[in-house]
Amino acid sequence: MGGRRRRPGVRRALLRVAAQRHPTGWSALSPGFQAEIGGYDHYVGFWSTISGVSVTDTQPAGKHAVDVSLTYTRDDGSTASEVRRLFLEREDAGYLITGDQVVG
Repeated sequence: MGGRRRRPGVRRALLRVAAQRHPTGWSALSPGFQAEIGGYDHYVGFWSTISGVSVTDTQPAGKHAVDVSLTYTRDDGSTASEVRRLFLEREDAGYLITGDQVVG
């Protein structure tokens, strides 16, 4: 993974989502973002179509954001890559993801 200046709490938040453990990944999202994406069932529905995800790079994108290069492997074996900007909020145990945007 790239992103030389990434903070450990940001790394933990990314890993919780990328691990595809639904309750663990869900807990990395802020309550507002959970509502924005349509709730837990929608979240699980998306991830149930994905057999793997790799984080190939991270780059700072401002004080409260990071650009993450992702490659998803779908259940049918096809792949899709994107750069997604994750907006972050500090919490006691690290960071929560408060929003996202595809930027590449």
